[in-house]
Amino acid sequence: MAILYYGLILGALYVIGTAFYNFFLHPLARFPGPISHRASYLPRAWHLFNGTLTFHVGDLHRKYGTVVRIAPNELAYASPQAWHDIYGHKKAGEEEFPKSDRLYKLFIDPPRHIINARRQEHGALRRQLAHGFSARTMAEQAPLIRSYVDLLIQRLRENIEKAPNVALNMRDWLNYTTFDVIGDLAFGAPGGFGCLQQSDYHPWVRLLTDTIRENACLIALANIGFSTPIQWLGKTAASKNTQHRAVVKEKVQQRLELGAERPDFIEGLLKRKDELDLDIDRLTMNASMLVIAGSETTATLMTGALYLITRYPEVQRKLEHEIRSTFKSEDEILLNTVNELPYMLAVLNESLRRYPPLASGMLRDVPKGGATVDGDPLPEDTVVSVFQWAINHWDKYWTDPMEFRPERWLGDEKYKTDVFDAMQAFSTGPRNCIGKNLAYAEMRLIVARIIFNFDLTLDPECRDWIDGQKAYVIWHKPPLNIHFKPRTRLPRVPTYVPRLKRTRSFGNDSASAEFGDNSEPGTYSEADHEHAIISTFDLFSIGIGPSSSHTVGPMRASNIFVADLNEAGLLHRVHKIRVAIYGSLALTGKGHMTPSALLLGLESTNVETVDTSYVPSRFAQIKKEKKLYLGHGLAEGKGKEIDFDYERDFKWEWGRKLPLHSNGMRFTVFDKEGSMLATNDFFSVGGGFVVNGALSKTLNSPSAERGQPESRELQIENSGSGPADLAENMFYKEIRREDAAGDRRTGSGIKPLESPDESTALIDAQSMGSPVGSAPVDPITMEAGVYENEKSHGYTDDEIHEKLFRIWEVMDQSILEGVQAPLNTTLPGPLKLHRRAPALYNRLTRGLYQSSQNLAAPNAQGRLSPTKPEGANPDPAIGGLQPVEKTKTTTMLLSRKGAVAVNETNAAGGRIVTAPTNGAAGIIPSVLKYIVEFISDDPERDILTFLLTAAAIGMLYKRGATISAAEGGCMAEVGVACSMAAGAFSACMGASPETIEQAAEIGIEHNLGLSCDPPASLVQVPCIERNALGAIKAVSSANLALSSDTGTQKVSLDDAIRAMRLTAAGMRNEFKETSLGGLAVSVPFNIPVSVPDC
Repeated sequence: MAILYYGLILGALYVIGTAFYNFFLHPLARFPGPISHRASYLPRAWHLFNGTLTFHVGDLHRKYGTVVRIAPNELAYASPQAWHDIYGHKKAGEEEFPKSDRLYKLFIDPPRHIINARRQEHGALRRQLAHGFSARTMAEQAPLIRSYVDLLIQRLRENIEKAPNVALNMRDWLNYTTFDVIGDLAFGAPGGFGCLQQSDYHPWVRLLTDTIRENACLIALANIGFSTPIQWLGKTAASKNTQHRAVVKEKVQQRLELGAERPDFIEGLLKRKDELDLDIDRLTMNASMLVIAGSETTATLMTGALYLITRYPEVQRKLEHEIRSTFKSEDEILLNTVNELPYMLAVLNESLRRYPPLASGMLRDVPKGGATVDGDPLPEDTVVSVFQWAINHWDKYWTDPMEFRPERWLGDEKYKTDVFDAMQAFSTGPRNCIGKNLAYAEMRLIVARIIFNFDLTLDPECRDWIDGQKAYVIWHKPPLNIHFKPRTRLPRVPTYVPRLKRTRSFGNDSASAEFGDNSEPGTYSEADHEHAIISTFDLFSIGIGPSSSHTVGPMRASNIFVADLNEAGLLHRVHKIRVAIYGSLALTGKGHMTPSALLLGLESTNVETVDTSYVPSRFAQIKKEKKLYLGHGLAEGKGKEIDFDYERDFKWEWGRKLPLHSNGMRFTVFDKEGSMLATNDFFSVGGGFVVNGALSKTLNSPSAERGQPESRELQIENSGSGPADLAENMFYKEIRREDAAGDRRTGSGIKPLESPDESTALIDAQSMGSPVGSAPVDPITMEAGVYENEKSHGYTDDEIHEKLFRIWEVMDQSILEGVQAPLNTTLPGPLKLHRRAPALYNRLTRGLYQSSQNLAAPNAQGRLSPTKPEGANPDPAIGGLQPVEKTKTTTMLLSRKGAVAVNETNAAGGRIVTAPTNGAAGIIPSVLKYIVEFISDDPERDILTFLLTAAAIGMLYKRGATISAAEGGCMAEVGVACSMAAGAFSACMGASPETIEQAAEIGIEHNLGLSCDPPASLVQVPCIERNALGAIKAVSSANLALSSDTGTQKVSLDDAIRAMRLTAAGMRNEFKETSLGGLAVSVPFNIPVSVPDC
């Protein structure tokens, strides 16, 4: 008895002592929260057990603020910054917040899977699964998805015919559909799990839905320290687990026996199962998680959406009108056509806010060494999370948070203060939902088909369906009964539909997000537009390194934004600016010096004239002093200095993409009161070209008060829509549209092509009087035609010559700068790549530049020295094939040296010429340098011929395919530059148009499929060597064409450009300047980079 007595005393002392420590001495003691929660885990476990934890945390946030201590070692956050800090991508050297085993791995025995795998394993698994979930795969699977939706509609009609007055339980029907779709996509099993066929749950699916509360109870017990009993309970439930795994294992085994490649979810895992050590049990676990995550959550959201739609009749009427006035028949409702329904997308986004499929917090552990969340330094092993339901229903971030108002996503003025970054329905960062493309595809298609076919009425018993629901890890949903009545379709009467403001797309996925980079109907693509006006000086523009799309383009874009603010009379009112970069621009922007380019552009720095050494020093000063001088380069008195915290105000949206192009950026400015003044989206589409819309301003801006047209309506920050008044800055590189001449002033020159397969003219027919076609028909047309094109833009003969020779001067100087760099030095960046141009230069016995020493300065005029390296032909002839066969060794040395020199200058942020991009800037200068120094008897003539001919060929690529690595990989940069140089080389040799075309075709043909995959996001490896080889390949391509009989080639340049466009469309996103594939993930450098591991 005494032992029991003392045992109780000791137990009581332990409980009291633990509570005292937790309340007063624990490292988290300073954080607010109820006394009971700060002292013990019991209150949290109790609320989780009862399914009320999510709502309870919401109440605590409203009482205590953005951070609440809900257990002794756990904090709940509710702020946009917390989303980024806990779940987002980490900077160099920062550790990821691992998923907490308290939620994600209760039992020891089962192997880890894609949901709970540690960082390295998760990255490997996700990379292999990515293709199965890609937008392209979803597009390929569209007919399969539609077949299940057809069957759903058929089953609904059958049940209505049998019992027209009986409501249908849409909770079950939507679960049937999503589980069948995922079963087919995951395992290649026709019919999925057979739920729709049988109009009932498969036993395995029913097991999942019936164990929601049981799993929550186990988690609650684990939270209060009963880990050992949990393991015992797991073993007692072995029969259920065995049954569960046996079903999935059988499906996996059937998929293995199929053998043939199939674009499904686990194809990537099967291809590398040996390398990833994926036995049948690990494959089974991963497949099981994919089925659960990819079906239940989507069905939950659609169930909630149908409830909310039918619960709010006004919303239902608007949605019915949009869908039924858009489509004439059911056959028109496809994955790509439902993208044009802005109100429906707003409805789905608002449903995600009001009824998030994962309402609870996704627990993460603070990594070793501690970390900072929303400004709070936290010790390691602290459990942190953001509860979706709680943050989505807090009036701190939302107007009328408990109401269902899709209009908030459409720019309604009433909701202008809503903080849309507070909602992250698919999470964010490297572990965001891999299946969001599938979720969006299913949701849009199914909801559109149901609303098109039926009139819906919510059963009165379900009027308060959401109220009182239990939220465990996922929702425990009661039946949702809705009465269906087949529509009586009247003849379609033309009606006026008010033009809706473009809707937001949650997570910055556009309304057509499921088609990804290549097939989105709204995505900007070079091949989809005919640029009526283009100039040699658009293709060859002077800028700074290391990237035309990630450095030059962004600097121009931010220049334009500030100039537009000034023109609109808003610049003086700006108090704060927010800059966000998306997609490829974010993934590789750090190594491409994008932030410094953007910020200096905002200060109105001229990319063509800026002192290259000023850029990094000013960038460091901005970050240190936290001050940014908007429009500093404008006329005196027009600029304004504002506070700018780089860590806070510059956003890296790695996991998001704006709809038109992967290289997206968004600028948003606010006044002193915090109200948004204006915003605009820009897209850097390669070669320094920028696509952008008109500045979008709030209604209370001065220009709005003067009665600006409605097309300038505000594009709310985080809007997924494209910019209004689409124009391309290739038409007005003067930054201000008003400074441009004629049609170059606006976007009127961008016209959709009637047929993407049509060849495109080198110049606009109105300017040249030549028919729309491909290559010119005589030797004069190519060079002289482009020359006349420049004159049509208003340039005089002297100005054209001056500009062309200025381009060549900068090219030549970039070679010189590269070869005169100190020996045995390294390029900037974590690769510490050694410069090779100086050594290559020394290997040539005498340099091309006049010098008293090996690496002296150029002459005062900066002109080329007549001195030639040993091996040069002392008096080469021009024309024919004679000079091509001479000095072969020197050709290779000089071409390689020149290309390496330019690209090392570029990698160091020096001044170069985009030719046609920075990443391929070394090929054209090095080949032209070889011609001038070894072949030409009239350098002035050949410089003009070379650059104009190269520009003519570049225009074909710009207009028929792409010069953007984010669209076409390195093929679009090195491949195009090689083709341009090959054709131009042939032109300088006096070749016929057919031979020039053949040389250009050979140059691109053998670069098709070349990926852009730089390690550490730096324009160094493999870029520099690729330029060297590209220059040699250009000369070799010209030699092949010059030594061939004219007219014998079987592949035309038009064919090759078309092939390039198709190849670009088929390339996976990992190989398009994202540093997510190829060398970027294979090179064993231990380099901290800003790119996610998945």
